[in-house]
Amino acid sequence: MKRRRFRIVDQDRTEDGMKKAMILAFSALLVTCFAGILCAQIPDLSGTWVGTTDFPNTPDIDPVTLILKKAGTSYTGSITVANAKEVALENFKVEDEDTISFTFLLPIGNDKAKVKARLDIINDKVEGNKLMGAWTLETGEYGSLDLARKK
Repeated sequence: MKRRRFRIVDQDRTEDGMKKAMILAFSALLVTCFAGILCAQIPDLSGTWVGTTDFPNTPDIDPVTLILKKAGTSYTGSITVANAKEVALENFKVEDEDTISFTFLLPIGNDKAKVKARLDIINDKVEGNKLMGAWTLETGEYGSLDLARKK
């Protein structure tokens, strides 16, 4: 019987060792995955981007100028829409390697409207990088935004 008990104790040790090995392997896999996500790189977006936007209740297409400056791992910048004055970007986020978002306060007469923009980074071998997406007002109005880096 002593021999049998020894086997049971040995089996428990083996199971504990297997559990520890599985936990270590799973932890290593998680660390590798998170490192890949954190190290995902977007192309350098610094510079002046020019393009157009549309407003649903107006027939015209308006010019847009977006200026981005790299600041560590994020960006700062400003935007000018149509004839409005240049305003600072707020809440700039790199959502993933293909998408950025930011907000800004668009001056409209004596008021300001909060605008949220979400843009996809398009890598075009012929035309270069583009930023394409949409903006949304707090009221629910929205429009398209299409920008190319100024050469």
